[in-house]
Amino acid sequence: WYQLPAGVVDTNTGAKIEFENYVAEHGTLPPRTTVPGIEFTTLDGEKKMKLSDLRGEVVVLDFWATWCGPCQQPMAELQTLRKAHPDWGDRVAIVPLSIDETLKVVRDHVDKRGWTNTFNAWGGEGGGQCKSATAFRVHGVPTTYIIDGQGQIVRAGLGGIPDIGKEVDTLLGPAKSERQTNP
Repeated sequence: WYQLPAGVVDTNTGAKIEFENYVAEHGTLPPRTTVPGIEFTTLDGEKKMKLSDLRGEVVVLDFWATWCGPCQQPMAELQTLRKAHPDWGDRVAIVPLSIDETLKVVRDHVDKRGWTNTFNAWGGEGGGQCKSATAFRVHGVPTTYIIDGQGQIVRAGLGGIPDIGKEVDTLLGPAKSERQTNP
């Protein structure tokens, strides 16, 4: 065979080979995949929350860590998205999800830098092996996902996604333009 037939399943895991090959090649879950049901802790109020609580909104989910040098600039850029796109309103959630070992380390880092323009969260105990990171197959940070309002992955990128604002604007579609011209 030059190529495996579509739908071949790994008898050990039950996963489709195409899916696993995509994850191995790209370091992310594939587009059009329904997001895993994960839980995380908000930095604001330390409340447990599920990703499904954000259903109906476009979600920018960014896995990052305080110790990750390449994560710092994208994290700073996430802080400017809301101001650059005031028309998003409550239709977009920007969720940087830290895979640090403790919530305190994340809170101190975020507070020190004034990174309060996003919905900051912590993945939980286990650091890079926390349940949230393993469910999303995070093998390196930053890893960013753009998720539509129905909970489907639209775009993902190990190392981030260039021009997140444009991607989100495209997802929001014509309703965004109508709001801008007809306030």
